[in-house]
Parts: sequence; structure tokens; C-alpha cells
Amino acid sequence: MRTYSYVFCLLICLIPVVKGQTQASEADQVDPDEFEEVETESLTRFCVFGCPSGLTPLPNPDHSPSHNGCGAFGIFIDFKSCSYLNDCCKQHDICYETCGKIRAECDMEFRTCSSTPISVNGTTTQACTRYGGAMFHLVRAVGCLAFRNGQKRACICQ
Repeated sequence: MRTYSYVFCLLICLIPVVKGQTQASEADQVDPDEFEEVETESLTRFCVFGCPSGLTPLPNPDHSPSHNGCGAFGIFIDFKSCSYLNDCCKQHDICYETCGKIRAECDMEFRTCSSTPISVNGTTTQACTRYGGAMFHLVRAVGCLAFRNGQKRACICQ
């Protein structure tokens, strides 16, 4: 229940993006360097994909990595005003479905992509950076199952 409450709170924070409101007030602006540091060791230790004893995961030749956009548990967000975030989500999904990837590496690549302020229509939008940070925390909170399922599709154990 705690995880779903966290997801709900993060999604509520993202509603202004869905409605196209990307300009943050000065109080809302977030410096990407202020995001908490990710403990990659703990992400790796608690969410891993492995084959049964004695078998090695190898790329599944019949698998092509897929992507479903930004979201989870049937709730998806189309970042129209921060469209680069959709690309970050796509790259993250593909990373999760590439055999042999480590979840922490995929999540850190997503963090870098989603927390980098860019210019949208000539204006740097700190709100997009804020929403990218919220999505990163959402990925950390509930991404393990998606990672394991992606690895199951992407790998065969031999």
C-alpha cells in the first residue's frame, strides 16, 4: 500500500505537465545537482535478474526491446510540453529490456536524461527538470518488477 501511495503522490505532482503547464515559479525551480544521490549498490543488490543455478543469461535472439512510454501500473503520462521526457522513458524501457543490463545503470541513465534542463520552444523549463526528477523517483520506487520482467523477455538461460 505504501508504494501505491507514493506513486499516487508523484502522479499528482505531474498533473500540471499533462495540462501543458511547464513554467515553474522561482520557488518551484530545482537544481538537478540537488537530487539525492542514488546508491547504486543498493539498487543492484535488491533488484537483480538471474538464471537458475549453473545457467547463464544470454540475449534472446527472438526478442526486440519494446517501450510503452512514461508510466506504470496502467497509468501513463504523455509529456506534451516536455516531450524530451517521453524519449527518456523510451530509452529507459529499452534499457530494462536489454539482456544483461544492470537496473542501477538503466536508472542512472534515465536520471541523467530526465534531469537535464533543456530548451523547449526557446525557453529553458525548470518545471520539466522537476517532473523528470519526480519520474526518476517513481522509477526507483516501483521499477524492480518492470526490470525483472524485461530481463525475462530479453534473456534466455543456458
